[in-house]
Amino acid sequence: IVKSTLVRVDVKENCTPSAGGYAVVTPYDALKMIYSGPPQIISGCGKLFDVSLFDEILFPEGLNHEDEFTLPKLYNKAEKIVMCDSVRYFYMQRPGDSIMRSSFSPKKMDVLIVAEDRIEFFNSCGYKELSKLAVRDYFCHLLNLMQKVKNTEYEKEYTEIMDKMEKIPYSALSFGQKLRLLLIHSRTVFQTL
Repeated sequence: IVKSTLVRVDVKENCTPSAGGYAVVTPYDALKMIYSGPPQIISGCGKLFDVSLFDEILFPEGLNHEDEFTLPKLYNKAEKIVMCDSVRYFYMQRPGDSIMRSSFSPKKMDVLIVAEDRIEFFNSCGYKELSKLAVRDYFCHLLNLMQKVKNTEYEKEYTEIMDKMEKIPYSALSFGQKLRLLLIHSRTVFQTL
């Protein structure tokens, strides 16, 4: 897999590729970069793939965040990943044209399917450190969605999020996340009294 740098451009900007260096990383290091590297690491854009990687791994149809679902599996299967500093991929984002910037809809819950799959995948590979990072990321997604649906007409989704929060592996969370979870659970208990 070869990953180049992505640059968001305006319609009037000049799109001139830049030269740069590169680094070869192991599949495990690329997986670790999902949580510490540039956000483009988990996007399918700006990457070249050997076609043989897709013999058993496909992008799922109808799932938002399908690249986040698929890329960890592709990184894990690759022999090596080349990270290029050079800017070779330009994209333009039109107003109102983004899944990330649109208002809440039940389809946004797909990010939880992706996060749950990633935790399961890392566990199946025996990547304990990555699994822990994936749980923390999952918790962040739960918090983000909870804030978007709380006190809205999306009661079903709110209940689903709260149910998932009760099942989260407490030991994998950071200290700050444990405190947040405690506060959320205590508020829920007091609201039911």
